[in-house]
Amino acid sequence: MVRDRESNLWVGSNKGLYRINSRGVLSQEKRDHSIGGRVATLYEDREGELWVGRAQGIERFRDNTFLTYSLSDGLPSNSNGSLYADAEGRTWFAPLEGGLYWLKDTEIERITDAGLSKDVVYSIAGSGDEVWVGRQQGGLTRLRNRNGLFATETYTHGLAQNSVYAIHRSRDGRIWAGTLNGGVSQFSNGRFTTFTTADGLASNTVPRSKRDGTEACFLQLRTV
Repeated sequence: MVRDRESNLWVGSNKGLYRINSRGVLSQEKRDHSIGGRVATLYEDREGELWVGRAQGIERFRDNTFLTYSLSDGLPSNSNGSLYADAEGRTWFAPLEGGLYWLKDTEIERITDAGLSKDVVYSIAGSGDEVWVGRQQGGLTRLRNRNGLFATETYTHGLAQNSVYAIHRSRDGRIWAGTLNGGVSQFSNGRFTTFTTADGLASNTVPRSKRDGTEACFLQLRTV
């Protein structure tokens, strides 16, 4: 789920995309052209455009119109997971089969550094010139834009677990990494601090969450 800047609540389900507002619930597939089907992920970018990841491809919902990107448009796969839109207009996406790519206009670029082409990316976050990814096996990787080229740096030492399912960058620049069963690790000033059930977490398994809900949860954790 994601709430947009106009206070619509968008819900992705196994049966499609729905919008909920003061007028009730509307199935978006019934009134707009889209590829339809199960929704795997939702993301609203800085321009208010809604990005929808499905098993059949990626859609951009803008001005009441769906723009669809799929294999025929150069995507490496129609099955995609996490999405993230950066400050330079790139939309980052991670195919379920593995790898990390970005899309801008008609250009599609594959990231091959740091073993990313051979790993599954579970989650993507970032701010400014930084993009952070949580990986199935490779821990956390930070990508920094340097004159159009991305320098990578991977972190595993001190991380609760190298399988990072959820990732969030808070307003103060801290990186929060939720693992499959090792708890939550906070990365700040070059070091990790890990929180588990021993520190009051309900579970050491941390699923992916949307930006607002994740940050609220983490901010509450920080005050404990």
